[in-house]
Amino acid sequence: MKKLFLIFILSLTIQATAGESLFGISTRGVGMLSNTYSAPGMARSYEIASMDTLQINYKNYALWTNLPLTSYSAKVSYSGAFGSDAQSNSYYNDIGNFGGGYLTIPLLKYQIAFGLGLSPFSDMEQRYREEGLDGQAQEILIKGGLSKAHLNLSYNVLPNLGVGLGYEYVFGKITKNFRMEDASIAFDPILLYYEYRYYGSGLVASAFYRPMNKLQLGLFFRPQTTIDFKIQATTSSDVVDAEKIHSITIPAQIGAGMEYQLAKRWNAGMDIEFQDWGSEFALDDVVLKQGFTQHFKVGLGLEKKQSSKLFTSITEQMDFRVGGFYRRLSQVSNLNPVDEMGLSFGFSFPLQRFRSKIDFAAMGGIRGSLDTNHYKENFFKFGVSISAAERWFVQTEE
Repeated sequence: MKKLFLIFILSLTIQATAGESLFGISTRGVGMLSNTYSAPGMARSYEIASMDTLQINYKNYALWTNLPLTSYSAKVSYSGAFGSDAQSNSYYNDIGNFGGGYLTIPLLKYQIAFGLGLSPFSDMEQRYREEGLDGQAQEILIKGGLSKAHLNLSYNVLPNLGVGLGYEYVFGKITKNFRMEDASIAFDPILLYYEYRYYGSGLVASAFYRPMNKLQLGLFFRPQTTIDFKIQATTSSDVVDAEKIHSITIPAQIGAGMEYQLAKRWNAGMDIEFQDWGSEFALDDVVLKQGFTQHFKVGLGLEKKQSSKLFTSITEQMDFRVGGFYRRLSQVSNLNPVDEMGLSFGFSFPLQRFRSKIDFAAMGGIRGSLDTNHYKENFFKFGVSISAAERWFVQTEE
């Protein structure tokens, strides 16, 4: 199990570096927002109210008090999109990336827990080249993304009511390269390089409530927060190259979910998330209404849990999940909102019964419309996470 922990620590050094989709590219935006789910949550398309005694909840930190042992989880993912535009041109974008990693330590079993981790926040990558007449050409490359580091303390006020309060540090880098060529002029190509470095802090509050044995509710809320970013240019002009500092306002985010036990091993659940980028996203206190809209996601799913019997078949030791979702992106295309919808599924395989497991998840769907957005994508995503629990702090007799 210590090897799994080393994998978790190494994964925390990785940041988002590329993007899967053509959507989300903007001169003032931070890219396509990342829905940070664990692999089980990704497979069933919900997680906010889901409790597991082994898997760390990536959405609702208040549920960490229900983990009886020190637990850690790390996820990697690969996603891609096959797209086309209104002129029947086709393209393919993909990304292999770190999908989140967390460590949770119970300070007082089933009552107080401390945790930390790292998760992606946004990503983008796009290369564009336009050939003109007489050897003229221009090429633009935009690449990068943001991440979040987390510290959280969770507390069970009552056995059926828990709360969490966390600190989040947002950081990352987005680069933009411009290259302009003109064969008719006897000069070297014009090269412009811009680097945007983001940094800032925020808070997140979370809660769960069990009004009855079979029903669980979850909630998280991130208040509106402001982060700074530095612009460093590399050009032939000292004035342009001078470092500039600006600020952006990240809109408040709220998410709610529920999970209901249909039968002994069957659960059903739902997530709803909302973030108003259309009227809250701001650059230096100026709201950027053009190009942005309200972002939301709705997910529904089913899960069949493993058997509690000690001796049973391997398939009875596995979890199975399926779900569906509908999402609206935070940025518009062709002045219209971009919607996506799809299906998800997955399963888990025990590495050590009731102590560690590996989860597999996959999803696929459609994003955008040729009629309203001028672009359409068929996208897919695969996720794998490793979760484990260990007894770290054991007093031994002398």
